[in-house]
Amino acid sequence: NLLRQAFGEPEKNQQLPAQSTCQATRRLQWGSLQVLVNEVTSVSGAGRPGFAGWFLGAPSATTHDLKTEKGIGIGSTVAGLKAAYGADVTVNRGESGPGFSVTLANGIILGQLDGLTDAGKVKNIQAGNYCGPG
Repeated sequence: NLLRQAFGEPEKNQQLPAQSTCQATRRLQWGSLQVLVNEVTSVSGAGRPGFAGWFLGAPSATTHDLKTEKGIGIGSTVAGLKAAYGADVTVNRGESGPGFSVTLANGIILGQLDGLTDAGKVKNIQAGNYCGPG
């Protein structure tokens, strides 16, 4: 597993309930990074095997300076999001407060912000299927 090679053994390794809406069977956590994977075996769930999604939250005791392919991470500003992704970024107030979405050819990146102005900062980022603590 490439994630184990990069970060070592996960701090948390949680099996998800069989009927999870995450389309995954396991949640792995390394500090502020949570990753969902789907292990398709004869006794696990069905669906597409492999990486299902990820969530990067607030820095924890173990922090990795992770960023999107265009350099956006926790603490990046709305101005930085707009500069990196241009017209692909939408910033608005949602059910959970200020947030953003980036629509790319291969999926959507979502996150929460601490404000809607250009000075607002990224609080968390997620992509793919994700459900659970965050």
